[in-house]
Amino acid sequence: MPTTLIPSPVMQFFDANGNPLVGGKLFTYAAGTTTPQATYTDYNGGTANTNPVILNSRGEAAVWCGDSRYFMVLKDSDDVEIWTSDNVNGPNGPTLAVLAASNGATLVGYTPGDTGVATTVNARLQQIDGTSPTAAALDGNTKAPINTLRDASAVSGGTVGYVNPNIWARTITGATETSFEWTIIGIVDNYSAAGENVGVYGQGNKRSTGPTWGIVSEARDYTQTANPTAGLIGIEAGIFANGTDTGLNRVGVDISVGKGVSGGTINTTSYGLRIAPTNIDLTQGQLTNGITLQGNMTVGVQVSSSGTWGAQFNGTYGVGIDLSNATNSTSAIRIKDGENMAFDGSSAYRLRHSTSGSIGLTYSVSGADKVVLTDTGSIILAETVVWTSAYASSSATAGANGAPPAQVAGYLRVNINGVDVKLPYYGV
Repeated sequence: MPTTLIPSPVMQFFDANGNPLVGGKLFTYAAGTTTPQATYTDYNGGTANTNPVILNSRGEAAVWCGDSRYFMVLKDSDDVEIWTSDNVNGPNGPTLAVLAASNGATLVGYTPGDTGVATTVNARLQQIDGTSPTAAALDGNTKAPINTLRDASAVSGGTVGYVNPNIWARTITGATETSFEWTIIGIVDNYSAAGENVGVYGQGNKRSTGPTWGIVSEARDYTQTANPTAGLIGIEAGIFANGTDTGLNRVGVDISVGKGVSGGTINTTSYGLRIAPTNIDLTQGQLTNGITLQGNMTVGVQVSSSGTWGAQFNGTYGVGIDLSNATNSTSAIRIKDGENMAFDGSSAYRLRHSTSGSIGLTYSVSGADKVVLTDTGSIILAETVVWTSAYASSSATAGANGAPPAQVAGYLRVNINGVDVKLPYYGV
């Protein structure tokens, strides 16, 4: 084990002949001055010696120095000077002075319990720094009231599935507790008129090939209770404000995509919002409603983006879109004039309404108009009219059984290639 020399608890002084300096006097001043500076009778420094210190019959005295340095003068009982010495300090004086300096913490060793890697108190304290920033330091990305750093860049291996947290905060509630226990609260009181002021921000920087998440919010139910009466919420985003929002600046959940590296290629993100069982494993869970919108809304779902599809369904459904229980005062489905409704994957069979060209509702096949029901009530056919059943007649006398009546009941006016013709019809 380490050891140290015992300090001299009692100092003894001698005259020029080597005899004890009986009744001698030890004057103590601040180093480099003649300003008196006290010494003490014991290590606690609770009782100061007289100044000068008067030596006993053996030339002895208990002299304990403070942290500061001394200028000492030794005289005999007749005030004849024997010696002087400047910048004197106790055994701990140099150590205490160095440790009290601004870089003193860099000299004190520290071994963290988590890693066992030796460091210094200074290095550890820099990771938990409780100073508030000055205006000049506001833009330093490491300036925070508490900074923690878990640097595992030199570590290899580890156990897959084991989580190594930088900060672990855990709250255990009482079984009969009724108050609210919130493990972490992030609050920003924003009095600024600029910038981006965030209560909680999570960033995952992907610097290799491993999976990375910015924020994961997970709620687990360990009770295995079906049809629970209390909620289990994975994540909640609330907007509480007053008045209208004509500028569209209040956003409950904002999902933005951008470049990972400035100047790099454009970012293509596969899913803005994905709702699915864990790892797309259908045996893990199912959703009763993927997305539910409730309450008063000007627009339930708005798609303002540009792309190949505005909405696409690839699953297997009993009904693709069900509006049978909805009440629509104007239209159940409304599309833009001149746009098409398609009835196959290649959009070969289409139905559209247009107020230009063939004015009305048009059915087309592979781009060719087949039937137009005009807004004025006319029907325009591009092909031959095919009747689903034929009327059999014979050469019997007009009006006889099996023959057309003798009298024409009326005529149908049909336009064929721009020419109006009349087709007779008979009563049954």
